[in-house]
Amino acid sequence: MPTTLPRVQVTVTRELEPALASGRQWWPDLPDSQIVARLAVSGAATSLADRRTAVHETSGLLREAYPAGYLADLREDWPA
Repeated sequence: MPTTLPRVQVTVTRELEPALASGRQWWPDLPDSQIVARLAVSGAATSLADRRTAVHETSGLLREAYPAGYLADLREDWPA
């Protein structure tokens, strides 16, 4: 179908082929170009979710390493 959107060309490399083969099992009726697009969007969403989970799980872990007022004390050593 014609589109005015930008297009990208992707070479099916040894690294991409297993992902594409897996995508073909999930979406057997789609052409490879649409499978690659779905895999990219899915991967990006998963990556974002993984980063958010990591931030949530590590939030506050270093709270005791930096006592209240440490930044003000540190700045006292800086030249004006």
